[in-house]
Amino acid sequence: MTSMYIEPMPAWAEDVFCAHEHSEVCYADEELACEHSGCDADLCVLNEKEAPQDDEDQEVTDDLTVMGESSLSVFIGVSGEIQQIMPLGSSGSTIDVSDSLTASGDGWTYAGGIFTVTGDVTITGSTTTNRIIVTGNADITLDSVNIDMSGKYFHCPFEIKNAYVNLTLIGNNTLTGGPATPGLAVSSGATLVITSESSGSLAATGGPGGAGIGGGSGGENGGIITINGGSITATGSGGGAGIGGGGAGAIDPGGSGGIITITGGSVTATGSGGGAGIGSGGGADYTAAGNSGTITISGSANVTATGGTSYAGG
Repeated sequence: MTSMYIEPMPAWAEDVFCAHEHSEVCYADEELACEHSGCDADLCVLNEKEAPQDDEDQEVTDDLTVMGESSLSVFIGVSGEIQQIMPLGSSGSTIDVSDSLTASGDGWTYAGGIFTVTGDVTITGSTTTNRIIVTGNADITLDSVNIDMSGKYFHCPFEIKNAYVNLTLIGNNTLTGGPATPGLAVSSGATLVITSESSGSLAATGGPGGAGIGGGSGGENGGIITINGGSITATGSGGGAGIGGGGAGAIDPGGSGGIITITGGSVTATGSGGGAGIGSGGGADYTAAGNSGTITISGSANVTATGGTSYAGG
């Protein structure tokens, strides 16, 4: 028998039997422990004897590093040989947000559910557990990304932290913030430029208190936000602006809108409560708005901005 880490198996693994005799399919978690209820085995071990052979097993070498630099997901055959090799989604300068196994690549690292981006990357995939924090100036491409942090307090799906980001959109991208966070965090000190090369869309929705794009709850101010292309839908929640400031805190007004420039693309921005469509945040159900900041709309931009139900300017 062969002992090796095995990712949760896809449908094509239905003929693999677990030697622990409690399931037809053998699974292991990231700590290499068997996930089957009541099993304290350190490793999942495949049963060589009970499962049928696959006549079309792939012939590959058996000295591959599974959890090392090779970044491979390996399917072990019932007699111990490697049957299928699938590269993990993240490698080089590409981040697959569903990949919680690969620790680093070009311009990024991963630990504890957070991809920390310090250089130019392309981001793909879908997740409800992992998120992005950008700490270095970077050119970033979002390609059909879905990050949903709804229900997870203070978990922002994509945060720009004191960095300058050129963001290009490909395909349909969705960022949903947890309570108190924006969908795409661009607070004071951060700069976001959505490029004119963007052919895709972005739907950014803040959790309660958060802007769609901009600041978070407690009256967090928006940063520098420029939109030159793409199709953008930004929706605030709990007093957050669609694009701009976060919702008001217990004693603080909503956040300032920051510096917002829109020169192209299609933008639909909707505030919540006292929050503006584009500009300041406010209270969840009253008009404790901050100042609108500096807003410039020009060029070929197609913009629709709608304030929250109690928005009164600012």
